[in-house]
Amino acid sequence: MSSGGHHHRTSLGQRNKAHKVSGGHSSSRELRKKAGGRVGLKQSDLAAGKKARHASALSRRDAERGAKRKALMESARLVKDSSKNDPPLSVVFVPVTKSANAASARRTFAKYCHEIETDDAAAEHGSELYGYQVVNVPKTLSHGTLQSAMLQSVDRVEGEGETEFLRVLMSATKGADLIVFVFASEEDPEDADSQTFRILRIQGVPTALSVYYNANDEEAENPGVEMETVGSKSKNKQRNRAEKREKEMKVVRGKILEKESMGSDEVALRPHKIFLSNLSKPTDHEILETRNAVRLILSHQRRSLTWRAGRSYLYAEQIGDVVADNGSVRISGYVRGSPVSANYLVHIGGYGTYAVRSISSSGHPGRTNKRAQPMSLEDKVISVRDETVADDPRSDAEVDPLVGEQTWPDLEEGDHKGENRVVVERRKQPRGWSEYQAAWIAEDEDYEVDSDVVTDGDVVEENDPVEDDDMELERDREGPHEVDASENGGDDNMDIGEDLPVDAEEVQRSREHDENERFPDEVDVPLDRPARERFARYRGLKSFRTSPWDTKELLPREYASVHQYADFRHLKKRIRESERSEPWTHAKVGEYATLVLEKFGQENLDRMRTEKGPIIVYFMHKFENKRTVLHVGLHGNEGHDVKGKDELVFQTGFVQFKARPVFSEVNANCEKHKVERFLHPGRFCAATVYGPSIFTPAPAIAFKPDGQIVGTGSVLSVDPDRIVLKRIVLTGYPFRIHKKRAVVRFMFFNPEDIRWFKPVELFTKLGRSGHIVEPLGTHGYMKCIFDGPIFHHDTVCMYLYKRVYPRLSDA
Repeated sequence: MSSGGHHHRTSLGQRNKAHKVSGGHSSSRELRKKAGGRVGLKQSDLAAGKKARHASALSRRDAERGAKRKALMESARLVKDSSKNDPPLSVVFVPVTKSANAASARRTFAKYCHEIETDDAAAEHGSELYGYQVVNVPKTLSHGTLQSAMLQSVDRVEGEGETEFLRVLMSATKGADLIVFVFASEEDPEDADSQTFRILRIQGVPTALSVYYNANDEEAENPGVEMETVGSKSKNKQRNRAEKREKEMKVVRGKILEKESMGSDEVALRPHKIFLSNLSKPTDHEILETRNAVRLILSHQRRSLTWRAGRSYLYAEQIGDVVADNGSVRISGYVRGSPVSANYLVHIGGYGTYAVRSISSSGHPGRTNKRAQPMSLEDKVISVRDETVADDPRSDAEVDPLVGEQTWPDLEEGDHKGENRVVVERRKQPRGWSEYQAAWIAEDEDYEVDSDVVTDGDVVEENDPVEDDDMELERDREGPHEVDASENGGDDNMDIGEDLPVDAEEVQRSREHDENERFPDEVDVPLDRPARERFARYRGLKSFRTSPWDTKELLPREYASVHQYADFRHLKKRIRESERSEPWTHAKVGEYATLVLEKFGQENLDRMRTEKGPIIVYFMHKFENKRTVLHVGLHGNEGHDVKGKDELVFQTGFVQFKARPVFSEVNANCEKHKVERFLHPGRFCAATVYGPSIFTPAPAIAFKPDGQIVGTGSVLSVDPDRIVLKRIVLTGYPFRIHKKRAVVRFMFFNPEDIRWFKPVELFTKLGRSGHIVEPLGTHGYMKCIFDGPIFHHDTVCMYLYKRVYPRLSDA
């Protein structure tokens, strides 16, 4: 034993030997217990399975390739067989430049096809230039996939503005199957009309091709005669130089069309050369080249537009007289898109929505190579309207005045009109004092009441207390009492000049737009009216994104007549599926049908017969005519100052209606959207209107009543619960500052208003936030505290919000 003392071994130093398993693996008994009766595959089985999967993948790819080949051959066969019953191909010739002649190109195409009609069918509508002609297409020009074509052309007319041309262009191309752009050879391709391309992009371009011609061909009887006097070498050089120039211009024009999104293949968009039909002695080469161009265009593979899928329409080729007893009219044309029934409602752009009494078949005039037979009552009736299942032509919902009754005072209630009138007290002001200076007179001093000045309590404006206070907000900025310059001896002409016409409304609109850009949403509190009354309908929000807002609170009377859907997207899907399996009798696609429209009227017929451009009759889906709150996304056009609630005309797909929209931002992560006072050029916004329940997708074009296009876009949604909030900004300025505390003035002008708006949070333009502590004195000074020091050049702002609604159109 060591003499150094006793030593105890620590317990942490003990290391017991682990159980030894042979091979470091579990025993066979443990493996069987873990497997639970399952038997694994052998290595040979895994290799065989891998080979089988590879072979299966190869066979599956071969099967898919064979299925695609079979489907392609089947579709080609179906196209060839169905062409016997398809409606005539709608081909529209559109000039790219202002001097290009689309009508000459249309007549050239018709010359190389067998004509059914020698005269334009549009002569019945009062216009030959914007008409169409139906022609038979020989098999040599379409490879047997097309029997007839409806050729239309859109040209500019001297004396008519660009607005009329764009209107006819929209009407002609929204139902077109093929668009042919026409170039003039001597014009610079860069002079192409960008507005034309923009309209076509919005409506959609189904299939686009192009042609060009020599402008001298219209006047010269034979352009090749002049070359005969020149020597052979010189003639060959000129010809080679011209051919090289033509090839270069083809490439340039194709790139321009591709840049404007008229197609995806630049090579396919290169124009084909044609020789106009007014040549007295065309050569064999010219005839062959033009015939090849016609063949390539008519046999080109065509694609359909997404927004037109599932929609039914027809071109009005014949229009009968109005029956004097019931005002009905008969309209004939080829059914396009989908089968139709008399239980559907029809819409004619610019004329309204009508019920269809019956649909009858009058044969295929194009198949008999003669003009359609006159409409008669002996036609075969296909479908008759059944009132028990047919769509109701009434668009408004039934209004129950006892549902959702509200106690807010209404100007329409004449018995209570006098009870809400409040006398505004106006202080006596010394001679030479302004109203602002007179406001500093102590309240206990004498003042008098001006009985001539009365306003409605809680009413924003005299005409429309609920919806339209934009004008009053602008007047508040200018001052409570604006005096015309002419009353004070000012110059009425303002140095403008007597010879220059001035639109005072447009000038004022432009000034308001510029002021709104410099000071967005800022308004001044009126001196002669308490702010708590002037802004009674406004409220503050802690957070614009997360603060709650009841969607059913204080709704206007117009909301009682609109339709609301629990799930509009599901309803749209269910309606489109049910239309495919309806038990009703339908008029098939390609059938020449005659519609009997009820209550059309002689006035509409007279206007229709003088209309330029084709008349398209659109068959509406179920519920699509019901009035609701529609939201349309728009991009503003340059050069137009459109204010909210101005009357506009909306073209959404085939449906056209008038509305007074409210513009707002589009917030993806918020259920509230801030109103925009103007449709700003180049910006995207949402226009909220009272309109029909349009099924999406659908393009949208907004234009003024005089035809000027102000915005383009598409339909966003149908949702009456979408909250559009109008924001106003009350501003004040620091008077005295001590670190985080400041005395702010000129935001309010009496202590009662300060106490009323005390819960609302304050912000500064330099990023500080704070709140009101208490009023100071009797003239609108108030103590405020912020989250950091502020500066004298900063501006204190208070944000107030109010929900706004669109206005019903007068039409």
